[in-house]
Formats: sequence, C-alpha cells, structure tokens
Amino acid sequence: MNAVASELRVFMPSANLYDSGKERFPADIIGMWIANWLPLGDSPFLAIPAGEGAAYRAMEYADAGAFVIAGATSDMINKYREPKYKTTNGHVAVVTPGIGKNGFPRGYWGQHRGSGKADETLSLSFARPLKNELLYFAVMRGKSQ
Repeated sequence: MNAVASELRVFMPSANLYDSGKERFPADIIGMWIANWLPLGDSPFLAIPAGEGAAYRAMEYADAGAFVIAGATSDMINKYREPKYKTTNGHVAVVTPGIGKNGFPRGYWGQHRGSGKADETLSLSFARPLKNELLYFAVMRGKSQ
C-alpha cells in the first residue's frame, strides 16, 4: 500500500510513528490508523460507510481513478476466526478498478511472512463475512467527487 500511495503522491504515515516499541505489526497499526484517524473531518480521505453496498462504492471510486484502501484491524479479523487461529496482524489492501468474486473489489496486497497478490479479488485477502465490515477510504487525487 505504501509503495502505491507514494507513487500516486498520497501521504500515508509510517507505522513506526505509532509503535516505536514494535509491539504490533505495521498492518495492524495501519488498520488502527484507518479505523481511527481516516474517518475524522480533517482527514484527506473520504470514509465509505461500512455495510451493504460499501464494497460497490469502493469499486466505483477506484473505477473513477481514486486511490482506495480497504482495511481491517486484527480485532475485526479475529471475530471470524477460531481461537487457535487468532492474529495480531491487521490487513490492508489497495482497491483497483473492476469487480472481484463474491461482490468483493479487486486489489493489491502484501502478506506478512508470505507473498501478496496483484489485481486479484479481495475475497482471497479478506474472509467473506468481512465484506460488509471492511473499512474503505478514498482519495480522489485532485479529481472532483
């Protein structure tokens, strides 16, 4: 996400700003940042309200050329996991134009201790029950909304 944001000249703060002790993984810090800072009025990001239709709105913004991110904190992810599979990682992805499978957008993402995907359905990145709970945010990059 940071590489794409940098290329598009969209500011994304470093996870190190929020966790100098390295107690959390960067994706979880970014997920918390997405959940807590992006919705505020002084944020340059437009918050797409969670719920039915949020994924579709995220796709619309991506199709219009916006920089769109999708994210989930570790708490959101763990809500749908068995206790032995709980994680301390949040997860973020960049939404790309087009529609993926099961009503999810398409996107790019990395993976802690693994490899990410490029322009694939986000249903491979996030559990199906998270689709309507994901946190989506868009920056129009100088274009009118």
